[in-house]
Amino acid sequence: MLITAYFFGRQLIIGLQLSAWQNGVIPWEFTHLSRLAVRDRYSPLSTLILSMAHHGGLLHFLGNMLYLWIFGNNVEYELGHIRFSILYFFAGIAGMIAHIMTNPQSTVPAIGASGAIAGILGAYILLFPRARIRSVLFLIIIFQIVELPAVIVVGLWAVLQVFDAISLAGANMGVAVFAHLGGFVFGCAFIELFKGRRL
Repeated sequence: MLITAYFFGRQLIIGLQLSAWQNGVIPWEFTHLSRLAVRDRYSPLSTLILSMAHHGGLLHFLGNMLYLWIFGNNVEYELGHIRFSILYFFAGIAGMIAHIMTNPQSTVPAIGASGAIAGILGAYILLFPRARIRSVLFLIIIFQIVELPAVIVVGLWAVLQVFDAISLAGANMGVAVFAHLGGFVFGCAFIELFKGRRL
């Protein structure tokens, strides 16, 4: 979280748009084995990692950090520091690979830790399906704070991602919805592989 905060502060200094073009994953570069002519742009392979530490704006950054704070602590305690770090890192990469595969012609840079965070959510839903999560329930103009099982909260999030992915399929844009799904699936698979084995 501190590393991501550092990079976001750096983004604010050099500019969000420039940092996105320098560090973001551009699917076209991977599918055409070529690089776009962008000043100070890092190599395509390195962007798979660098993109996870960069965000498109304050709300993007705060949203990801909020999800990491809510769900990450319990998952990290259950897995241990090393396996948690492995999960976070490779879920982020898996998410970006899913984005590349589903948007092969996109020349728009994709950034953010959303794939890694989605991996944490996938792990959480399997480790703590009955955990109660405080949620805001909107009823037209009235809202109420309720506690819902994690399987409902995270499950609904996953379903919404699927609908978004279907509606945005083929769009040449930087909203990496398939990165969310790729990270989520990786997180679920990781837990099935390592559940019950702590370091």
